[in-house]
Amino acid sequence: MKAITTLLLFIVSLALLGQSDCFPPLYAGEDTLVDCDSSCVSLVAEYENIFLTTSYAVSALPDVAPPYPISAGTNIIGGIDDVYSAAIPIPFPFSFFGNTYNSIVIGSNGVCTFDAGEANGYCPWQFTAANPNANLPTNAIFCPYHDMDPSDCGNVKWISYGEAPCRTFVVNFQAVCLYNCSSVQTSAQLVLHESSNFIDVHIVNKPGCSGWNGGRTLLGIQNAAGNVGYTAPGRNTGNWTASNEAWRFAPNGAPMADITWFVGSEIVGTGDQLEVCPDSTTTYVAAMNCDICEGDVSEDCVDYHIEVTSGTFPNEIFWHVVDENDVNVTTGYAPYDEFLCLENGCYTIEMFDQFGDGWEGAQFTLTTPENVVLVDTTMASGSMLVVPFCVDSFDPDNVDPYANYFQIDSVVVNVTQENVNPGLVDPGTIFCTDSDAIQLEFDQAGGDWQSDCGTCLDENGLFDFTDLTDGSYTVSYTLQGQCGPVTDEIQIEVEAYPEIEIDGPLILCETAEIEMYSSNLTGGTWSASCGNCIDTTTGAFIPEEVEPGFYEITYTSGNICAASSTIVIEVETLLVAEIDPIGPLCEASSSVLMTASESGGTWSASCGPCIQSNGVFYPNGSGTGTMVITYTFDSSCATGSSIRVEVVPPVKADIEGAQDLCEGGEVLQLTAFDSGGVWYAGCGDCLSSTGEFDPQVSGPGSFYVSYEINGVCSDMDELHIDVLSQQDATIILPEEICLDAVTWQAESANGGGIWSTDCFGCIDPTTGWIDVMEAGEGIHIIEYLIPGLCGDSDEHEVLIVPCEIVVPNIITPNNDGSNDYLVFEDLEYFPGSTLRVFNRWGNELFASEDYRNNWDAQGVSDGTYYFILIRNDGVEYKGSLTIKREN
Repeated sequence: MKAITTLLLFIVSLALLGQSDCFPPLYAGEDTLVDCDSSCVSLVAEYENIFLTTSYAVSALPDVAPPYPISAGTNIIGGIDDVYSAAIPIPFPFSFFGNTYNSIVIGSNGVCTFDAGEANGYCPWQFTAANPNANLPTNAIFCPYHDMDPSDCGNVKWISYGEAPCRTFVVNFQAVCLYNCSSVQTSAQLVLHESSNFIDVHIVNKPGCSGWNGGRTLLGIQNAAGNVGYTAPGRNTGNWTASNEAWRFAPNGAPMADITWFVGSEIVGTGDQLEVCPDSTTTYVAAMNCDICEGDVSEDCVDYHIEVTSGTFPNEIFWHVVDENDVNVTTGYAPYDEFLCLENGCYTIEMFDQFGDGWEGAQFTLTTPENVVLVDTTMASGSMLVVPFCVDSFDPDNVDPYANYFQIDSVVVNVTQENVNPGLVDPGTIFCTDSDAIQLEFDQAGGDWQSDCGTCLDENGLFDFTDLTDGSYTVSYTLQGQCGPVTDEIQIEVEAYPEIEIDGPLILCETAEIEMYSSNLTGGTWSASCGNCIDTTTGAFIPEEVEPGFYEITYTSGNICAASSTIVIEVETLLVAEIDPIGPLCEASSSVLMTASESGGTWSASCGPCIQSNGVFYPNGSGTGTMVITYTFDSSCATGSSIRVEVVPPVKADIEGAQDLCEGGEVLQLTAFDSGGVWYAGCGDCLSSTGEFDPQVSGPGSFYVSYEINGVCSDMDELHIDVLSQQDATIILPEEICLDAVTWQAESANGGGIWSTDCFGCIDPTTGWIDVMEAGEGIHIIEYLIPGLCGDSDEHEVLIVPCEIVVPNIITPNNDGSNDYLVFEDLEYFPGSTLRVFNRWGNELFASEDYRNNWDAQGVSDGTYYFILIRNDGVEYKGSLTIKREN
C-alpha cells in the first residue's frame, strides 16, 4: 500500500546497516497480503546462528590457499629462538573456550596462547604429549606447533584486515627454518575471525625434521586447563608433514542469537516464529540479538568517529580506549577509521609505540556525533601516553530501538478491504514554486485530506503552490472501511527556481584562445550578444571572432523551473609594454625612476620593497647583484616585461699608510681601500701611478696627495704628507782633553739634541759641557742624539789625560814658521786663561783675557821680558822671556 512507503524505506535502510558480509543477512520473509476478515499469518525469521565457544567442530576447508599474503604484517620475532612475543592487541573481542580476549601472545615455535603471562617469555620446543595435555602450552592454538628457529631464517608477523563486524587477525609464519634442519622451512597462516570466532589454520608447507625432537608436530587447540582440546585429523603429536591444506575450528556450543519482533519501537514477540493478526497494514521488524557480536551496543550509547593517521612508521603504533573501570572498550592501530558507540561518561586513550620513539606524525582524532572534534592529539615521544576524555552526547529521549541488535529485517503484512479504494493518483511530475494550483485525482469521494504543507491543500484535494518553498510534501487521502481506515499517500515534489552562478573571466584579450565559461548548474544553454561567439552547449567563448568591446553572456538552466543569469564581459585590445633599459647602478645611489613604453602597469622587483609601485627604484635598498625588475598589468590583455639591472657595491677611496717622511727616507707605498683609482700629487714625479711616494724626489716640504676612483660608483680621498729635513749630529771635540782643563764644551753642527757619555753626571745633556774632573782620566765615549723623524746621532771617543802648562823662555818671531809665537804647551785645555807681558821696568806690553798662543811680539824689540799667565783655574805661571829675531 502506498501509505506505508516511507516506513518501509526506513526499515530497509536499517536492515542494510545491520547485516554483515561475514554472515548471511537475517531474512524476515516475503511481504504478504491478507484481508480484514482473515488477517492472521505466521511470520518466520531465517538466519545463520552464532554458537558459544564451549565446544568446537573441526573440518577441512575447501580453499586451502592462505586468504591473505603470507609475507604481510609487522615482524614481531626476529633473530631470537624459542621466545614468546609481547602481548599483541587483537582489534576485536575474540572468544576462546568460553572466555573473551583482546590480546594474544605469539610463539616462535608455531604456538599462540591467550595467557598474557607468557608474554616475552620462553616458548618451549620439546614436547611428547598428545593434545589435550596440561604439559603442552595451555589456552593455546597449535598452528602448527613444532621446533622452529626464526633466528636462522624466516619471519613471524601479524596483521589485521577488514571492518567491523567482519575483521580478521592474521599471524604469518613465513619460510621459518626448522631447528637443526635449516635447509627446510615452514610457511603457515593463522586467521582469527571476528563475530563467528572461527579459527583457521592454512599450511602452505610443513616439512619434517625427524632428527630433532623426533620431528614432533601438533595442529589443534587446547583450553586453559589442558583437559579439553581439538585436533585436526591425523595432525596430533607425531612426526608428520603436510602441504597445501587448511583446517577450521568452528564453535558449536549453544546458539547465542535470538530474535525479537517489533512494530515500530514496541516489542510484540520473540523467537524464530511469530503469529500475527493485524487489522490494518503493518510492518514487522525482526531483530537478531547476539551478546558478544561486534556491533552489539548498549542502548545507552551513541557513535563517535575515531580516526588515526598513518605517521612515519604505522606498524609501531597501537592504542586502547578503556572505561572508568579500566575495562578495554576497543583496540586499534594505524591507520584507523571507524565508529565507536560510547555511553556517557569518562574514558582514557592509552597510546603505545613498541619502539619507544613516539608516533612520528600519526594523529589520534575523536569526533562527536555533532561533528565536533573532542580529542586531537599525538604521542610526541616515548612508548606510552595516557589521554583522558569525557562524552555526554547520548540523549535518552532519542534512542534507536534497533541499535542493540546485530541484524534486522522487515516484512509487511498488507490488510485489504473490499470496495474501499482511495485511489489517490500521483501527478508524476515536478512543480515549480509559482505553478498554478492543481486538483489531485482520486477514486472514491468522501475521504479526508491531509498534508504537511499547511494550508496548501483544501478539503476537496486542491493543492495550491502559493508561498511554498522547494521540497517534498506528503499528501494523504483516507477512506473509512469496515476494517478501519484505508489511506493512500503520495509525494508532491516542488522545485524552486535555481540561483545561477556563472564562472569565467570578465576581461578577455582579443588574441586569447578559447575561454570556457561554466555554471553551478548542468544541462542548460549558453548564449551571447555577439551571436555565434559562444558554444551553446559547452560555454566555449572565442574572443578572436569578435571586435574589442562589451558583450553579454547568458546561461539558461535546463530544469523544469528554468531560470537564467547574465554577465557582461569585455574584450580588450592587446597591450604590450617594454621596460626602458637602464645601465648598471651604484648601490649608494638614492633613487632611480624606471619607465616603460606603456603606462598603467605595476612595478615589482626580486629585491621586494626596493621598488615602489610607481617605478621608483632604490639601489641603496636592494643590495648588490642582479635585480629582476618586472612590470605587470592586472588586465589579461596587457603584457608586461622584465629586465635585469646590475647593482654594484659602492667603492671607498680611503688612502691608507700615510705618514710624515724624512727627506732621505725610503719610498712610502700608499694604498687605498679599493683599487682601480688614479693617484695625484703636488710634487710631480715624487708620486708614482701605483701610489709610491719618494721623499728624496720631493725634498722637504708639505705636499698634497689624492686618490680618485671613477666608474658606476665613484669616490675620492686626499691627504698631506710632510717631508722633514735631515739633521746632522756630528760632534766637534778634540781627541784629547787635559785633566787640568776642568770643563770642556762639546759642540755639534745642529742643536736641540741630547748629550750623554759613559760617566754619570759628567756632561750636561742639554749644553754639552763636560766636567773633565768628574769624568776623570781615560777614554770616554761622548754621544749626541737629535730625536725625531729626521734626527741623527753621533759618538766621539775622547781621551782625558793628566797635564801641566809648559812655560817657554824664548821665542824667535822671524816668520820662519818655527817658534814665531809665544806658545804655552797644553794651554788649549785651559780656555779663558789670562796672559800679561812686561818689560824690565814693569811696563805692560801685552795682555789677553783668553790667550790662544797667538802673540808674535809684534812691535817689541829683541830683549828679555817678563810674563804672568793665570790659568782659568787661578794657577799662576811667571817667568822671563827672551825675544830674539836674529840667529
